[in-house]
Amino acid sequence: MMIGAIEFGVMFGLLFSVFHLGGRYTVLWRHSLSTSSTALKCDTCEPGYFKSLEVCKMCKDSRCTCALTTSCDDCLEGYYRNDDRCFRCQSNCKTCASASSCSSCEAGYHGSMCQHTCGRGCLNSKCEINTGTCLCRNGLFSGVYCNTCVLGKFGNDCDYECLDPCNSCSKATNCDSCKPGFFGQKCEYNCSENCYKCSQSGKCLSCITGHTHPSQACVCKQSKCATSENCDKCVSDEYFPDNGSCCPCSLLHNCKSCEVSSNGTKCVACKEGYYPNEYGDCFNCSVTCVEGQCDSVSGKCKEGCTDGYFGKLCKQRCQDSCRICNRYNGDCLECVSNLHYGSNCTEYCSETCVEKVCDILGECTKGCPENYFGKMCENECDKHCIQSGPGSRCSSEVGECLHGCTAGYKAAVCPKVPQDIESNIENSYETLDARTKADAKDDYEQLPAGQQLTSNSAEYENVENDLVHYQNI
Repeated sequence: MMIGAIEFGVMFGLLFSVFHLGGRYTVLWRHSLSTSSTALKCDTCEPGYFKSLEVCKMCKDSRCTCALTTSCDDCLEGYYRNDDRCFRCQSNCKTCASASSCSSCEAGYHGSMCQHTCGRGCLNSKCEINTGTCLCRNGLFSGVYCNTCVLGKFGNDCDYECLDPCNSCSKATNCDSCKPGFFGQKCEYNCSENCYKCSQSGKCLSCITGHTHPSQACVCKQSKCATSENCDKCVSDEYFPDNGSCCPCSLLHNCKSCEVSSNGTKCVACKEGYYPNEYGDCFNCSVTCVEGQCDSVSGKCKEGCTDGYFGKLCKQRCQDSCRICNRYNGDCLECVSNLHYGSNCTEYCSETCVEKVCDILGECTKGCPENYFGKMCENECDKHCIQSGPGSRCSSEVGECLHGCTAGYKAAVCPKVPQDIESNIENSYETLDARTKADAKDDYEQLPAGQQLTSNSAEYENVENDLVHYQNI
C-alpha cells in the first residue's frame, strides 16, 4: 500500500512525508523526476532537517537549520541562537538577535521588544518598528500613527458620522472640537462676529481675514489703516494703530476718540456720561452733575450741579447751611433754613418779617406785619399816618400813608417823602401841562430842606395841594 501511494505521488509531482522506523524523512518531489523512476530522491528538506544520502534527517535542534551535520547553522524565525541552541524570542517578536532585542515584530506591534501596538488604522496592521508610524488604511484614519479618525468621523473603524457642526468627536452626542465659527458641547453656539475659530468656552482663537486681535473679539481692522505699509496712522481719531492694524478707541473702555503719545494711547473724548482724566482714562461724570451729564472732553457738568455741590466737576460740597450754592465760588444761593440769609446763610432774617422768614437777600418772603414797610420790613409807618380800621396804616412796599395824615399834616407820606415817592411824583408830572409841572416842582424844591415836609407856610400848602392833585390824576 505504501509503495503504491509513493508511485501515485511520483506520477503527479506531489509532496509526501514518509515514516520509517528509526526516523522521519521528508521527500520533496520536483517535476524533473521521471515518472518511471522507482527510486526516491530528496531535493530539499523542510526547516529543521538536513539532506543526507538523498534523504532528510533531523537537525540537532528542531528550531534551527543545519546543512551537513546535526549542529545548528542558524535558528528558525521566532528563535535566536545561543551556544549552538535556539531559544524562542519574546512574545510578539517575529525575529530577534537575543532575548532582549527584537529585530522585527509580528503584525500589529512595534518597539525594541515589540511591546507597543500599532495604530488601529495602520495598513495591514504593520508599522515602523522604532517609531510606530505607518500608512493608513481605507481613508478613514489620519495622523502619522493612524490612531485617529478623519474629521467628522468616529468609531473603532471610523465609520460613524459626527454631528454636523462637529469637527471631531468620540461619540454621537458630544463634540471634541468644532468646525470654524462654532463652539459648545455640541457646537451649537456661534463664535463672536469676525471670529474664525474659538475655544469650546467661546474664547476667540483666530479672526477672519482682515480682522486682528482675537483677544479683543477681532474688532481691530486692517482696512482702517491710513497707510498700507506699516499702519502707523488710522483713518480717523476713533481708531488707534496697534501691531499693523487699527483698533477702535472703545477698547479703552467708554472712549470715543483717542490719540497715541509717547506714554501710550490716551482717550481725549469719552462717550456720554464719561470724561477723560489727566491720564486719558474715562471716568464716570460726577454723580452730582444734574442728570449725570457732563462734557465728554472737559468733564464740566452740562446742566449744573445737584443741590449741595459746586465747582467745575460739581465735586465740592456747599456749606452745610446752603441748600444751593454758586457753582463757581460756592456762595449760598438758597439757605437750608428760611430763617437765614446771606452768602454763608449765617445772617438772621429781620424780626419784623412775617414768621421771620426771608430769601437769600434778606427780603421778607411773606410780607410785613401791620404798620411796617420795606423789603426787609425794617421801617415803621409814619406815626402821622391815619389808622383806619384793621390793617396797616401805610403800604408795605414804600410806606405811603393809605388813609392820609393826621390833622396838621398834609403829605403822601408823613413827615417824609421817600425817594420812591419822588419817583412817582416825577411820573405824575408827565400828565400835567409843562407850565403847571414846572411851577409846582420849582415851588417845592425852593423850600428849605427842613421845611419841605414840615412847613405850614402858604407856599408849602400850595405845593402840598399840587402833590395831592398829582396823586389823584
